[in-house]
Amino acid sequence: MRNFISIILFFILLIVSIHINAQDKVAYEKGNQLLQLGFGVGATFSSGTTQVPPVQARYEYGFSDEISGGAILGYASSYVFYSGGSIDYSYLIAGLRANYHFGTSKKFDPYAGPTLGYNKVSLSDRGGYIGTIADSEIIYGAQIGANYYFTKHIGAWAEIGYGVGLLNLGITFKL
Repeated sequence: MRNFISIILFFILLIVSIHINAQDKVAYEKGNQLLQLGFGVGATFSSGTTQVPPVQARYEYGFSDEISGGAILGYASSYVFYSGGSIDYSYLIAGLRANYHFGTSKKFDPYAGPTLGYNKVSLSDRGGYIGTIADSEIIYGAQIGANYYFTKHIGAWAEIGYGVGLLNLGITFKL
């Protein structure tokens, strides 16, 4: 946990120092629409051994030059063995996100923000002990990340935090 906090503080300092040296033209602006596809490592809302790592699709809209908001849809699955069988878990996560963009350059777009959502959990017992159960819960998270654009409309993103995964990576399309 201490290392995780140190990493987050490092990224905050990095983002602030880059922000101080901001250029006139930035990668993120009011009215931007982003479609992002990706996967995660370290599923935060799952139990057992991962079968399908967290995959996600996200949409964000730029309400101002610094603030964006949007939606996220994610899926992951895992299993747990026990004497006589195993339990398969599937997780369908839907939520809302907001981010503050630090506006640094034409290609680099660092951001940070919160997530609030809903996790629909389904359990299926292959041993027949408990059968099939569905449950759900409200989830929350926070992220620090960045988009890096290779072209005007296509880039990659990376993010750490507490959300669909602890580390998330993917591709960004600026619509």
